[in-house]
Amino acid sequence: MAISFHKEIKNVLKDIQEDDVPAFITKLIEYSIDFGVDHKEEIRKHLVNEKENDLSSIQATYKDSFSYLQDKISSLDPGRKYPLLHTKTGVSYLGAVLDGLFMQYLFGIYSDKQLKQNALVYRNLFIDGVYGAGGIDPY
Repeated sequence: MAISFHKEIKNVLKDIQEDDVPAFITKLIEYSIDFGVDHKEEIRKHLVNEKENDLSSIQATYKDSFSYLQDKISSLDPGRKYPLLHTKTGVSYLGAVLDGLFMQYLFGIYSDKQLKQNALVYRNLFIDGVYGAGGIDPY
């Protein structure tokens, strides 16, 4: 399962062709919601059955995805308007937002349709938070 996850996540990330940071993040939120919906049961099984499943393969996918995201966002922001996004902390924050949205869907707080309807709101909250942080990276 993790091998297909790895391939699919890489494909999703590479399919996003937006050429600026806000548009890329909006599309990333939408794609992430779709990915979570499409793989809900597989993801849930891995989260619930931690002892039975080898999470190291998912960990490798996460690390690879974060590395790709950092490179992609850096390439979309050569003027460093969003300096925090050029750091591990900024990309980690983006991952936490995406994971949080998935968990809200998984636990029935919001439907995928509701999350997608609010994609611009989530994007703006994220962008405002990153921009307002002024690129401060504690590490």
